[in-house]
Amino acid sequence: MSDFPDVRLSDTSHQTYFLGLAFSSDGNHLYASMGSITDPTGAKAGNTGNGVAVYKFENGKVNPERFLKIAPQKIAAGKKVAFGVSKTAAGTAIPYPAGLAVISGKGSDRLLVANNLSDNVVLLDSGDGRVLRQFRPEQARNDSVVVSLYCRCHRRRTPRLVQSVELLSGG
Repeated sequence: MSDFPDVRLSDTSHQTYFLGLAFSSDGNHLYASMGSITDPTGAKAGNTGNGVAVYKFENGKVNPERFLKIAPQKIAAGKKVAFGVSKTAAGTAIPYPAGLAVISGKGSDRLLVANNLSDNVVLLDSGDGRVLRQFRPEQARNDSVVVSLYCRCHRRRTPRLVQSVELLSGG
């Protein structure tokens, strides 16, 4: 393994790696969560916004391949967004992806992503970034595959378990 300085993450960048780092089920890709508060949608040139960076992993080296954007997320009724991070439309929050879990099956991986600032979880297609499902952990109680994600909440500054997230076995 060698050092890989990603040009998207320089000292003047408007995004950063966060907590999520996972290898694909075949070991050929590396997924890394990236968050941005200052340009949450990646509107400015050179900015990614929030999402998952996908790297090709071959012979111990990583090379950028694509970026799976995660749009601002609808927040739960009654929830409010902190003033310092309220940079999206009313009723939405910056996702700021944190923990990642890879779910293999049906010929391709899916990514389960815990969004730190919007307090929700999304299931992404790892190939094209389509959101296959989004939910709050407390809403997922009747499905069959259970995956636990960990994330760090800056508001509390302590690690916490993002409640068990249950997915449709066929989804």
